[in-house]
Order: sequence, then C-alpha cells, then structure tokens
Amino acid sequence: MTFMHSSSVTRRAGQASLAAALVTAAMFATATSASAEQTPYKTPGTYTFTVPTNVTSVTFQLVGSGGGGGGGGAAVTAFTNKGGGGGGGGGGGSLVECTLATTPGETYTLSVPSGGAGGKSDNGFLPSQNGDAGSPATVTSTTNPGTPLIRAAGGDRGLRGTRGIDFESGAGGTGGTGGQANQNICNGVSPAGTNGANGTNGQDGVTKGHAERGKGGTGIWTVPACVAPGRGGNGGYGDYQAPAGWDGENGGDGCIAVTY
Repeated sequence: MTFMHSSSVTRRAGQASLAAALVTAAMFATATSASAEQTPYKTPGTYTFTVPTNVTSVTFQLVGSGGGGGGGGAAVTAFTNKGGGGGGGGGGGSLVECTLATTPGETYTLSVPSGGAGGKSDNGFLPSQNGDAGSPATVTSTTNPGTPLIRAAGGDRGLRGTRGIDFESGAGGTGGTGGQANQNICNGVSPAGTNGANGTNGQDGVTKGHAERGKGGTGIWTVPACVAPGRGGNGGYGDYQAPAGWDGENGGDGCIAVTY
C-alpha cells in the first residue's frame, strides 16, 4: 500500500481551492458584464436621465435625424413634352459615442430630434418644395442647459425636382449631405464620430413615365437598440403629366442609447 505524504495532500487541496476561486471570479465578472443596462430613447422628445446609484460612468450613443427628401416636379401642362425632375434624397444623420464620468444622482437632459419633413410636390399651381434638414441629437447637463456636452449632427435636406416646361426637362434635385462628424461634440470636444450617408440625386425629367427619385441616406446600423435611426427621406418621383409629382418622404428620427 502506498501512502501519500500529508504535504502533498495539502498542496493539491490548495490548488483545487484556488482553481475553484478563479472559476467563481470569472463567472462573477461575466455576470457583471452581462448585467450592463442599456436604454434606448427612440421617440422624438426631451427626456431626463438620472445617474443611478453606484454608477460612475455612462456611455451615450447619439444619432442625429435624417433630412427630408425633396418634392418631385411635374410638367406645366398636359401638352408639355418633358416631365419634371425627381426630388433629391435627404442626408442621413451622424453618429457619436461618448462616455462621461458621472456622479450618482446627476441629471442630464436628452433631446431626440424628429426627422426633417419631406418637400411637397408640384401641384400645378405651386412648384415643388425642398425637404427640411434633419436636427442634432443632444445631451446637456441640467445645471448648464445652454451648452451641449454631446451632439450628433443631423443630415441635410434633399432639394426639389423642378418643372418640365415645353421642350425642356425639369432638373432632378440634389441629394442632401449626411451629417458631418466634424460638427459632433463629445464632452465639449469635437470627436471623429461617423458621418451620415449622403442622399442621391433625383433623375432629370423624362418624356414618358416617372423621373426616378433620389434615395435617402441610409440610417446608422451600429446602434442595434435604436434600429437604424437617422435615415434620410427619399425624394419624390417626377412626372410628365400635370399636375402630378410625388411628395418627398420625411427623414428618420434620431435616437439616443444610454448604457451603464
């Protein structure tokens, strides 16, 4: 019969205890990481966020709203040989991610913007209209509401398609520029961030059929909780008939996701 020395038994028992402790610590760390809270604010409006107990830093992801698409043009009369141009697509909103050092009980004001309105189409009396630009999403301290701590720029508007007159086609509208990262703010400093996507130009008028509308800039897909916010609105189709043309679409709303 072989007898194991007591020191060997003690050593192995200690190693087993250490291994068990390391496993427990790893499980606890994983559980702690997985328990991070994230709240998306997707409906346009103003909200107050209060820093919870024991939270010393908060990450904010902001997306500005998209610009509205330009309205589509039409022919001046039914006898015009050339149609109106398609409206340009609105630009998409930009993204900024910013982490602030916080104190429990501090309050912040979150402003989620609506998308820019789409432009009206040519109705035979009034020409088509440009879309409206998107607006920035912001986070401010309630103690200093006039100065944003964080800001994500909105996308620019899509321009209108013009009328077709006699033998001259209407021009397609120019697409809006996406929100620019160099206009973003993180804790008072301009960060790189991510530009919004540009809208595309509308097609010039055609003899028969519809002039193709410009496509709005795509939304931001890297904030899953917000589901691709800040999309630019599509422009309106142009038409060769009078009165006709399609309205531009509204831009997508912005969003703010809060994680701690």
